[in-house]
Amino acid sequence: YWKEISGSRSDDDESAGIAMELALKDVINARGGKWGADTNLNAKCTYTVKITGDGFTTSIAMENLGEESWDFQVLLHNYFLVHNRMALDGKQCHVQGLEGYGVSDKVSGEEYVLGPDPVTIPEIIIDRVYTPPEGTLDLDLTIAAGPSNAIS
Repeated sequence: YWKEISGSRSDDDESAGIAMELALKDVINARGGKWGADTNLNAKCTYTVKITGDGFTTSIAMENLGEESWDFQVLLHNYFLVHNRMALDGKQCHVQGLEGYGVSDKVSGEEYVLGPDPVTIPEIIIDRVYTPPEGTLDLDLTIAAGPSNAIS
């Protein structure tokens, strides 16, 4: 269960935000294998959201609270309302800033590296994983979800 971090909530004329925390002990029965109930592993995930007049920022931090190292991946799904059903209009709805990312489509089997063109929604079924170039830690995106509705 996600829990609000005490004192993290903010709301003033400049911005609003909150931080939530998910501890392994709170979800231990949801996973098996090395994350099962008898695990020696211990971890905490913190998710922070901040909204200002100029943008929307999210961050995720994973903290190893145990003695043993472990691998992890983070996946964030954002859903944006696309006005007037423009989701398939690449000029109105796209993601810019993934140049150099590797793409693996689990439906078609395609694998390739993205160029400078924005990513758009094709009219086919896809399940794509975007992998950053080696050494890339930060993501600088512009997400357009309709006319005059872009987030950077």
